[in-house]
Formats: sequence, C-alpha cells, structure tokens
Amino acid sequence: MTEKENISYYHKMNPISSENNYVAFFHRVIVGINFRQICEIKQFYKTFEIAFIDKLHSFKLFLAQNVEEDENNRFKLDFLARIHKIDPKIDFDIIFKKYCIYLKSSSINLVSYLDSQFPSVFFEARPMPFILYCKGNLDLLQSGFCAVGIVGARKISSYSVQTIATVLAPVIQNSQIIIISGLAAGVDTIAHQKAIELGFPTIAFIGSGFEKNIFYPASNFQLMEQIIDAGGLVVSQFFPDQKAFNYNFPIRNQLIALQSDLIWVVQASIKSGSLITGNLALEFGKTLCTTPASVFDPLFTGNIQLIKNGAQIITETEDLIQLLNLKTQAPIDFRPKMEIPKITQTEMPNIFIPASVIDISNLNGLSKQIFEMIKMEKSISIESIYKNLPTIEKTSINQELSMLELDDLIKINADNFFTLN
Repeated sequence: MTEKENISYYHKMNPISSENNYVAFFHRVIVGINFRQICEIKQFYKTFEIAFIDKLHSFKLFLAQNVEEDENNRFKLDFLARIHKIDPKIDFDIIFKKYCIYLKSSSINLVSYLDSQFPSVFFEARPMPFILYCKGNLDLLQSGFCAVGIVGARKISSYSVQTIATVLAPVIQNSQIIIISGLAAGVDTIAHQKAIELGFPTIAFIGSGFEKNIFYPASNFQLMEQIIDAGGLVVSQFFPDQKAFNYNFPIRNQLIALQSDLIWVVQASIKSGSLITGNLALEFGKTLCTTPASVFDPLFTGNIQLIKNGAQIITETEDLIQLLNLKTQAPIDFRPKMEIPKITQTEMPNIFIPASVIDISNLNGLSKQIFEMIKMEKSISIESIYKNLPTIEKTSINQELSMLELDDLIKINADNFFTLN
C-alpha cells in the first residue's frame, strides 16, 4: 500500500475528523505529552497528518538546535526527551493502522480540542485534556441541558441513597437536566442508575481506560455498558488501556466540575476526594450544594464543613428546582474558550519556569514540604515520599500531591516518579 493509499485508508477509519486519529496517536506514543506540546506540533506542521508522515523528523531537528548550552530552553529539551522515548522500533504506519482499527472496533469516538463538540470549559482544566476518548452519545457534550454533577463517598449510607432518590425523581421527570458523575462506587453509581431508571441522559467521566481488564471500578463495567445502551455517554481523557492511578481522579474531577452547572456533594467525610470536586466547583464559578446530616456522623463531616463554607443546602426537590431555574433563566458562560497559543517555527517561547523562581508562598505547610522534597530529590517515588513523612497519613499526602499536580507545579513521569513541572 502506497503512502497516499495509507492516508486515504486512515481517513476512512474516521471520516468525521481524521486529524483526531493523529492527535490520539501522538498522545499514545509520546510519553507525557501535554497540550502546550501538542500545539507546538500543530503550529510547526500545520496539520498532524503532515507531522505523522514526517515522523516528527524535522521537528526533532528543530528542537535540537542549540539547546545543549541554553538553560532557558529546558522546555525544548524536555519535549525532545519525550519524543526520543518513542520506541525506535515502532513502525508508525503499521502501529497507526492497528490503532485506528482498534478504536473503530471498540466503538471509541475521538473528540479533540480542534472539534466544535469539545466543551470550551475544558480549556480551563490543568492539565488540559486535548483529546477525549468517548463511548456513547457525543451530542450530550453540547446538549444545552442544565448539568447536575453528583459526587460523594464510595461507601454510601442508606440515608444518602434515599436522599438521591427522593430529591432527583421529580426534578428529572419535569426538567431538562443531565446527570454527571464519575462512575465510581457509592454515590456515583446511585446517581447514574437513577438517571437510567428515569430514562434521562447521564455522562460518566472515568479515571481509567475502557478495557475490561483495567476498567475501574471493575464492579461498574456493566453499568458503563448500561449507560451507553441507554443513550448516555462515557468519557475518558486516558488511553483506552490505561489503568487507574490515584492521581487520575483529581484530574478527572476537574472535568466533572467544569461540565456541570451545579455540583451536589451528597455524602463526604472530611478527607473525602469528593471535596476536591467541591472546591473545584467554587474555583470554576459553579454552584456548590450539599445535604445536611448529623454533626456526630463521621461519614458526613465533609458536608458540615461545606455548609460552614457557604455551600447551598439541598433537603428537598424544591431546593434543587430553584437552583436549576436560576441556571435556565439566566445562563452564564462561566469560562469562554481560551485562545490556543500561537507559536511560529522561528520563535519558541521560553515557557519553562525554573524551580528557583516558582512562587510557592501560597502553599500550605504539607504541600510546601512535599514540593521542597521533590525539588531536592529531582525525581522521587510516592513510596519514598511516604517514608520521608512517616507521621502523615497517606491519604493526606495523596491529596496534596494531587493539588500540586493540578497547579502544574509537579508532574509524574513514565516511571511513576514525581518531578517538578
């Protein structure tokens, strides 16, 4: 098959947006590539198809020019290192063809930052997901319905199950809303099931790939299929075969918060990960709600804290209806689409910030301690961080690492070691 025939074949695999196949390919083969770097390729080659045909050869030469002695070009060096990590034995044509076939046979649709279907609010996420892997009804990404994000504990109480059922049923039956959650055990599961039961659309943002052997949680793989069969949508920003890591979920939580008009934290302890979603909702200008419960119940200490911090209270259907009416009567574009950085071939911006000048004055004590540890060690595993902080609970360390990553201060490399970003 000639090169032109190959390209024609790839276009047939995804006639809606063949460029997305190339974006997904580079996402897969360049370790840790981010939005800034994908924009560099786009600006250099004009299309990702040309970059694929060139196999990034010209781009590697461009990045390699004079970077060895120029400390200000550490960004170039970092990107060059990522490209060099591509397996030299890889045959771009064969691997790409197989990848396209796999995506099509698995009914995985691609939505990239180039598409009109890509939610503009996602440009606010850090790190930004420049490619989404989707299964189900893509129209739900731009449905125009009021989006209610429902999050909470994995170990759900009977009180919370009853609350969701009591509050949601009348609202869903009489309003144009869409239920958004993370397909985790507990509150997420009940939210998705209730939406399906009432015949209403739901979107699940997951923290792993779609493959059955790595899907998380495994107990909800069947529920994922039920969501798709019911006309819903399942979205992942991770490779279809990527396992669920702890740091995936705070990243995933951003998409839930951004896609929702209102976030309802149904049940949360004081250390619950759903509080991260709640805080993100406030940061992104969304309405944050929770349900009151006993101040003596440790399962709801997070709810009490949210109420103290000014979260709206939901005790009955009418509370949610009023909040939703505010959204439908006066829709607000919270986050307009961010302009993609324009970079010329002859001028590469120095966007790398040396660790010595990063402002960490706003970090809390534990975050600052972890940041300084990573800065000193250059590269460190999570086990070593645990070992160096023996008096701190692992859950607290995980939460601070997630927040540092969301703030673009640290990153995790291909060997699962933390380094400065």
